[in-house]
Amino acid sequence: MGFENVSTRRGKADDLFHLDGKGLVGRGTVRAMPVDLAHIEEVYSSVFLKKEGCRWVHFSYGGYADDARKFANIRGIALFEYAANGEIRPVTSSAKRLLRRRPDSEVTRRLRRALWLVVAAGLLVIGVVYWKVVGLVVAAVVVGAVLIGVLHFKEMTTRR
Repeated sequence: MGFENVSTRRGKADDLFHLDGKGLVGRGTVRAMPVDLAHIEEVYSSVFLKKEGCRWVHFSYGGYADDARKFANIRGIALFEYAANGEIRPVTSSAKRLLRRRPDSEVTRRLRRALWLVVAAGLLVIGVVYWKVVGLVVAAVVVGAVLIGVLHFKEMTTRR
């Protein structure tokens, strides 16, 4: 799904596992019976609310009760269930969006960083010219940052 540095580990209980990564936090339940609302609410309040700004995911081998699905849809929790053949099926609309999500390529990430650098440098130059507070020192730093950004961009586009 395009997340970086995702790891899994066993939970405190035998039927739980954890997923953690950059921009992602998740839990999984390994039991034959469907996950009920109480379980999803507990994970939401004890885990997900502490990790705002991350995508919230939950995996289940036994499916989900209807009220748990409704709760997850309202809260934006991506629910997935494992099929007997090992396939991962999305249950909620946020899970369907995550499966359609394409991971960014390294070139795209570097282009995005270089663009932010150029924009930030441009804003600094405008601020220096407009306010004339720090003058040439800040302008020299900004020009250096822009040159570094351009060189970084050039290096990035010539790499294979």
